[in-house]
Amino acid sequence: MTYTRTKIYTMLTQGATMEQLVNETGRSQSFIRSVISQIRERGTDVCFRITIENSTYQIENIIEV
Repeated sequence: MTYTRTKIYTMLTQGATMEQLVNETGRSQSFIRSVISQIRERGTDVCFRITIENSTYQIENIIEV
């Protein structure tokens, strides 16, 4: 992962709005959505998902026993 993608992932683990992601990374919304989509695809393999609540994106662990 590149620095920007790692930064987006880290911000998602803490919960971040699109505005915060854009301001912090300096990248466009379409780029950030693309990265979120890529992270979502990988998340199904490693048991997490990205949720959106009150305009805040956040990564949640979904460990099933």
